[in-house]
Amino acid sequence: MKKSIRQLKPHPLNSDIYQLSGIEELAGSIDQVGLLEPLVVNSKNQVISGHRRLQAINQLKWKSVEVIVRKDIPQENEAFYLVQYNQQRIKLASEQLKEILVLLDHYRTGQGKRTDLTSANIGRSSTRSIVAEKLGISNGNISKLLFIHDNCPELMDHIDAGRMTINQAHLEAKRQISFKAVVGKTNGNGHTPNSAKTSDRYVIYNKSSERMSELQDESVNLVITSPPYYSKRNYGTADQIGLESTIDEYLDSLERVFAETKRVLKEDGALFVVIADTYVDGCLQSIPHRLALRLMDLGFIQRNCIVWKKINPKPEGTTKRWSTSTEFVFFFTKSLNHRFDVDAIRVPYKDNALSNPPRHRKLNGQMQLGTSNLHHPLGKVPSDYIETNVASIHLDEDIEHPAMYPEELIEPFLKATTGKDDLVLDVFAGSGTTGVVALDLERRFVGYEINGDFCKLCERRLGSINEVQYTL
Repeated sequence: MKKSIRQLKPHPLNSDIYQLSGIEELAGSIDQVGLLEPLVVNSKNQVISGHRRLQAINQLKWKSVEVIVRKDIPQENEAFYLVQYNQQRIKLASEQLKEILVLLDHYRTGQGKRTDLTSANIGRSSTRSIVAEKLGISNGNISKLLFIHDNCPELMDHIDAGRMTINQAHLEAKRQISFKAVVGKTNGNGHTPNSAKTSDRYVIYNKSSERMSELQDESVNLVITSPPYYSKRNYGTADQIGLESTIDEYLDSLERVFAETKRVLKEDGALFVVIADTYVDGCLQSIPHRLALRLMDLGFIQRNCIVWKKINPKPEGTTKRWSTSTEFVFFFTKSLNHRFDVDAIRVPYKDNALSNPPRHRKLNGQMQLGTSNLHHPLGKVPSDYIETNVASIHLDEDIEHPAMYPEELIEPFLKATTGKDDLVLDVFAGSGTTGVVALDLERRFVGYEINGDFCKLCERRLGSINEVQYTL
């Protein structure tokens, strides 16, 4: 039926959910091809579907318009129908969020039992899944938008303006929450107050290390870490690194972490990265060296590529190549003036006498014996080859870390590049091995780990739960 334009009015909830934009373009289109669909109104002549079209035909000075009158819509369900009738619109993130809130409220209260558009939610646990299906939005994006809305709603304007993606805003919201938590526990000097006798020696952050807002620029003396290897293990944590669909995406994720690592590392500091390679469809991918090139592009200086030889490697069922028993440890610095105490890591000579003199072949073919050199009293400089057992630890029947490096592997790294009370960082803290060695050598430690179970494992290894400052 047709109704006079003067009779129609926008539904009051529409302006709470949607913005009226692009009216002039829509009016031009309607002027050329006409109104393709009638407006939908309730018994009070309030528009349920067609608010932009009503504004457009008002500009065109129409006297009347074709409408469908829905007298069967209960007043308490009108917001639900408003959302349902606007599914084809292109919406801003803030409009999507408001739709999510409307539908969550609708299903949680069990409304809509008689509608022809949906049925009431029977299983409360699946409410969000139903809303995701109705709106065509992923469950993950719904969770992120709700998180932003609850904690940092001002970021929605940045998403609407295209300055941030939903993902970026979600990460920023988590960063701000973490920052506020840290600020709330400081004593006014930027330091966390002592809550126990060892709380000034270490701290564990249950969060991603892509944004280490708790650490100041150039505040860390040493970083020792082993990132999750590509396509090796699923640690059961959302947004974990290592399960990306391509190697380049995996390296992009690591690059973001190590760019932040470079910010917090002191100019004379050092970085050690323990990483193994991955076979994809039987082909070795050279991922460690690809990462090394990425880190050099970030401005790190590669000082060594150390080979870690495992005495007891995991058996492999290969029959067409050699079995794998080694991993790489890359030694990086920010400058050539980095700290390195070689005397702290010297190893004994095989004998206590003179070193074997070098032998040279002269141009006439005769051999010439060089001059013998005295042994250094503290031992020789170790080579870039370290042989140890594979580590394993199981402190709790429910908590076990499947990929750990042994303490003896990293102990020389700390001795050579740090002193007492220096700050050691592990951006993928895992089971806390880096922290254990750091505390044993009287260094301080800070770790970042997104898996809550592994944080508990760190707690068990670094001390009692009351002695660990555990920041979410």
